[in-house]
Amino acid sequence: MATPERIVIAGGGVAAQRCAFKLRELGFDGTLTMVCGEEKATRESGPQTWVLDDVVDGLLSLEAARDVYGVAIELIDADADAYRIEDEATAVLRHGLGHVNDEPPT
Repeated sequence: MATPERIVIAGGGVAAQRCAFKLRELGFDGTLTMVCGEEKATRESGPQTWVLDDVVDGLLSLEAARDVYGVAIELIDADADAYRIEDEATAVLRHGLGHVNDEPPT
């Protein structure tokens, strides 16, 4: 069976996130599209902080944040559970993932 070029995942919750991450982990390098009922937001609004919250809560790995959501997060202090979003890297990643409202840095 041929590997598909694109996979659509219904839902945007933790199970969908883990599915997307597992596909990447297993070597799928095609397009992943997650379809959910939430409105699409710009890079200046919610989703980046939601992704960061999921990383802090242990629901999402740093790799999944980067590979699935295009949010580059740096662990600043493991003892304090301190993270930060790397803005320039995130802009490049999200632009590469096709987020229309996200422009790469110049």
